Amino acid sequence: MEDKTDAQDTYIDSLFGEMKRVRDSIFLMITELEALSRSISTMFPETLNYKSRWVFEEKVKATTEMFKALLDMRKEVIKSFKDEIEIRRKIKKEVDGELDLEDMFNIRELASKVVKFQKKVSNIKSTKDEKDENDEKEKIGIQK
Repeated sequence: MEDKTDAQDTYIDSLFGEMKRVRDSIFLMITELEALSRSISTMFPETLNYKSRWVFEEKVKATTEMFKALLDMRKEVIKSFKDEIEIRRKIKKEVDGELDLEDMFNIRELASKVVKFQKKVSNIKSTKDEKDENDEKEKIGIQK
């Protein structure tokens, strides 16, 4: 049993190490892209004429794509941090044997069930009200 948990711990630690290496390589790519974008921005022409217009448009496209790539890389780093934090939280819960309120009750599922129940109740009430109205109309029609 203890060997299994030790193997699991080393596997998890290796996963965390891999996540850190990926983040470090993304940070390296970010710095390289930032340097490249600075060099491209110095290449923009001061004035636009017919010949330099196409070059200018291509440089703008390249710069835009680099900024998109930078943003995507930063989003990936943030996602990696969030994933690691979530994994560590789940592992800590398993080790400590804690029960979290979120784990005991799925709030979203419970809320959707409440909404569905409210819709059913309102449908039942509306059909009952319609039936009562029809009954009243029949009574009035019979009495006349």
